[in-house]
Amino acid sequence: MEKLRASAARKRPEIIMTTANIAFFVTRLMLLLGHFNYGRKGILDRTHTRLFTFNSLRELLQQTGYEILETRGIPAPFPTALGDNTLGRGLVRLNQLLIGIFRGLFSYQIFIRARALPTVPNLLGETLDRSAALKRDPQMNADRP
Repeated sequence: MEKLRASAARKRPEIIMTTANIAFFVTRLMLLLGHFNYGRKGILDRTHTRLFTFNSLRELLQQTGYEILETRGIPAPFPTALGDNTLGRGLVRLNQLLIGIFRGLFSYQIFIRARALPTVPNLLGETLDRSAALKRDPQMNADRP
């Protein structure tokens, strides 16, 4: 995340990221029963090298210089697992209601929109560029409120 922020230079981009929520109630239940098995799909997908909760992902972003703009919970993909039918769609609606009550427990995935904050070298470069521009055109300063 730090490399991404530094490479963005002065652009201050917004990023959108989603990741599995390790605190999802099904995963917690599996842990309670002594199961922590990686598989081909799902929260414990073999390609997931870091596991996050809402708090741990927020901390990672804040510690690496991002401002959190939006955080949401994403329901489980019941239609994918059970078929795109009344039951699958109904479970998604129920899951969305439960996310509204206790996001950390009922979100299958975490959605975050964040903005990279400027680094000190970026701010220094912007200041030097602005100063040089003012020296070339003193009228720029008169135009500012």
